[in-house]
Amino acid sequence: MRWPVLLAWRWSPSAIAQAEYCGQHYLLKSTPEDTLCLGQECDAGQDQGACCEMRAVCSTMSCPDGEGLKRNHDELFCNSTVCTSQDAPVCCNWQNQCVNFDYNCSLLTASYEGEIVSLYLSPGGSLDAAKCDGPTCDVYDKANCCLMRASCRTITCDNTHVRNTFGLCASSECGEEDKDMCCTEKAACTTLDAASCGDTSVLKQGGELCAGSTCDADDSGSCCEPKALCSTHTCDDANKALFVHASDLYCAGATCVAADDAECCGTKGECGDGSGVCDPTTHVLKSAPAAQCDQIECTVDECCDPRQACAASPPTCPVAQLLEDGALCAGAACEDESADQALCCRALCTTMTCPASHVQIECHANVWCDKAVCSEDDDLDMCCDEKALCLNYDCQGNSMVLQSDFAQLRCADANPASCDDATCCQPVGTCAGFQHCASEEVVMDAANCAGLDCTPEDAAHCCEPKGDCITRGNFF
Repeated sequence: MRWPVLLAWRWSPSAIAQAEYCGQHYLLKSTPEDTLCLGQECDAGQDQGACCEMRAVCSTMSCPDGEGLKRNHDELFCNSTVCTSQDAPVCCNWQNQCVNFDYNCSLLTASYEGEIVSLYLSPGGSLDAAKCDGPTCDVYDKANCCLMRASCRTITCDNTHVRNTFGLCASSECGEEDKDMCCTEKAACTTLDAASCGDTSVLKQGGELCAGSTCDADDSGSCCEPKALCSTHTCDDANKALFVHASDLYCAGATCVAADDAECCGTKGECGDGSGVCDPTTHVLKSAPAAQCDQIECTVDECCDPRQACAASPPTCPVAQLLEDGALCAGAACEDESADQALCCRALCTTMTCPASHVQIECHANVWCDKAVCSEDDDLDMCCDEKALCLNYDCQGNSMVLQSDFAQLRCADANPASCDDATCCQPVGTCAGFQHCASEEVVMDAANCAGLDCTPEDAAHCCEPKGDCITRGNFF
């Protein structure tokens, strides 16, 4: 047996009122009976999209001659999905002419860089053809009845001016007559803060311009140029010359001028007595040096003459003196016999008297002092050897010991073998009269103590046990 199938019944939207179902801006589809709702009962919330279609907006309406769309046409709707002439009362109204626009276009203004400027201007004779949005012209009809002034962005300024980007031309199109309004003269580089150039650059003075109507730090690249180095300067004062470090100093501007003497120049030098210029070991001051040198620092050639070599005109060296190879006379010429002998001749070490702590070296007859006269300060190490000290000497035999000041005592010459007992040693003390033997001991008068003076510790050297009657004699 087959059971019948029961189908759920769904409502058609024609069963409900159109206004309640679709809402103000929608209407039922033309054949609502062919469309079913989602449920057994139609619901305006979930079935509007399936059962309704939107009424046409008035902005799609073509108004009759002499009329135009109402200003709020985007918010108005026709009676059907397509606007028709029957919708004209809803969407359209009669348009008044702009000749009745009672507002002065130039009074429609805005604030621009602190100034109030007009945004619009009257189009003149074309007002007769222009119309307002509705039967009454009001301020909102400015777009219909006024021409908007052209932006300065459309104008081209010359290289000496910068465009006023936010400015407006006098009319709806920009022309040559608008350049005074739209083009601002570029600022001169000389108005830039000089500190922007830094310490080694200076503002250009050739009429260069900044990028805009005012200068800022970004213009330093085009407005600044390097200062000239003092090394390119010529001192204006004949008594002055460039400082030695002129290549590290700067003039005040891009080129040096006379006023830069103060920064770049100093007084020329003078030879004076030659100190600081002439090396006294090789040169002497010229007999007639220049009164003023060419530069701040004098040169050797300007102030000094080389001392003449002793060999070129040798003085007569005294006995026991020898002419020194490579020695220099006192002056530029060897002409002062006494002074030149002191510099050119060297004495033999045989003329040197060594101090008590030293002895002349063995070959002193063939060794020369540093100067014409030997001196302990200059020639001690050359001519003399230090005498050996008793410090490491060993006294001979048991009866002698080093003297108490042996570390300062010196021997006959530099050879330690020259040391002897007579110089370094003294006799030790004898035990005769020694008072420190024990009662069972007796003093050995011929014995010696360990040192110069006997002490209780010398008992081992000075004392011996007393003998008994058996070992000392035969009494029986």
